[in-house]
Amino acid sequence: MHETPWTYIKAPFADIGDYKTKTATFIVEVNPIYVSSRSGNFRFYSTYGIGITYQHDETTWSEEYFQYNFVKRPNAPAASRHNTSNSFYPNFSLMPVCFRIGNKLSFFAEFGIGCKGAIFTGLSLKV
Repeated sequence: MHETPWTYIKAPFADIGDYKTKTATFIVEVNPIYVSSRSGNFRFYSTYGIGITYQHDETTWSEEYFQYNFVKRPNAPAASRHNTSNSFYPNFSLMPVCFRIGNKLSFFAEFGIGCKGAIFTGLSLKV
């Protein structure tokens, strides 16, 4: 039977180490699809996009945890005290209900699903 290292987290101490993750998301959007007039101070629109996310993970086991689970334990898996991994995965954004108030300086709110979250708000400035 093969066990992953995560099954060994039963230890008589609290500090098992450090875990860090860095994420960058790149998305190309068709923005915007207006369903109301572009003139005036209020605009109602929809937007969607596809993209890719890069994720870098680093795990550093504490010395005590590493010795207990990977060195002294019988049948322990081969492991390193410091592990890194890189991942790429696709993502999307679908915001069917969006509005913008203002002209040069505008407040906007977008509601939907995807990598931007369920609610995405902010200010924009046209230069």
